[in-house]
Amino acid sequence: MNSPRSARALVVLALLALVAGGCGKKHALTGDAAKVDASFEAYRSALLDKDGKRVADLVGPATLAYYEELLDLARYGGREDFAARNMVDQIAALEMRRSYTREQLAETTAYRALAHLTTANDEEVNPMMRLLEIEQVTVTGDLADAELTLGGKTGPTPLRLQFARVDGAWKVELPGWFELTNELLISQIEKEADTKLDPELIELVVRGVMAGEDEPPAPVTIFDPPLTRSAPLAEGRPEPLPEGRPVPVPDAPR
Repeated sequence: MNSPRSARALVVLALLALVAGGCGKKHALTGDAAKVDASFEAYRSALLDKDGKRVADLVGPATLAYYEELLDLARYGGREDFAARNMVDQIAALEMRRSYTREQLAETTAYRALAHLTTANDEEVNPMMRLLEIEQVTVTGDLADAELTLGGKTGPTPLRLQFARVDGAWKVELPGWFELTNELLISQIEKEADTKLDPELIELVVRGVMAGEDEPPAPVTIFDPPLTRSAPLAEGRPEPLPEGRPVPVPDAPR
């Protein structure tokens, strides 16, 4: 099985394959639905501009809690802990681990990690984000579910994005989107490889993604935790991963 160039390239390929079907029709959006649409447009604009702080400001509490879980996995997770999460979560946590030194990983927050990963966004995502449009919105109290099209097309599996109203403003909630993305990725890879992905093969795919294009899979040591919960930062810690690299941490107040 060939290793894809990046996790985000996989996302693009999976979504493009998904919507090879019929055309959607955008419904007229009014009231809260129109506000949800405006929130999505602001989020997309910030993502395309690689404005990490703005993206982090536009997401809701469930998204920040999700990134806190990923940050915990990146800091302390071992091979079994990674195996218990889906493929998208594994890749995201390993990207955090690869992007930070041990000191940065220990000190950063979910807000800052989200902001940083946004600024490190691969260019493959931009064409896809420009094509996403909200077709219709269902509002239930302070929660909203938006159905999206990609390039005006829909597929057998609806693209959905959730929102939450926080202090009167609609915020993007990403956990459900990432779960859907994981399902689509698994389906697309299984289709291309003509085989079912068991946990062992999923680990191999993850190691392939982290190794990069035309490289052998990364060693299983990428799952060795760089930090421990009980030891001070200066004591008893393994060295950073070979592919790790220091990066500037966004200066954010949270």
